Amino acid sequence: MITSEKISEVKKKTKNGYPVGELKNELINEGYTKEDIAKCFEVHKADMGSWYLFFGVVFSFLCIWYFFEYGRIILVGLPVIMFALYYKANKKK
Repeated sequence: MITSEKISEVKKKTKNGYPVGELKNELINEGYTKEDIAKCFEVHKADMGSWYLFFGVVFSFLCIWYFFEYGRIILVGLPVIMFALYYKANKKK
């Protein structure tokens, strides 16, 4: 089991430019498992759900404005796509 102090130490070394391959080899030599090593190098994924919702609302207002201004329904698919992506992003949580 890897401690949080060791994880922060590894992240600090990585941030300072220490090669990741050498860090992984050192951790293997110290007896850490691959799962413990993976905890040190987790990739942060951005939460895009709020952006999808925001642009879905913006595109909806633009479509409504365009409809009343020019009398045509155009680009209706954009807000639908954004709301579908928002739903998909929140469903994964």
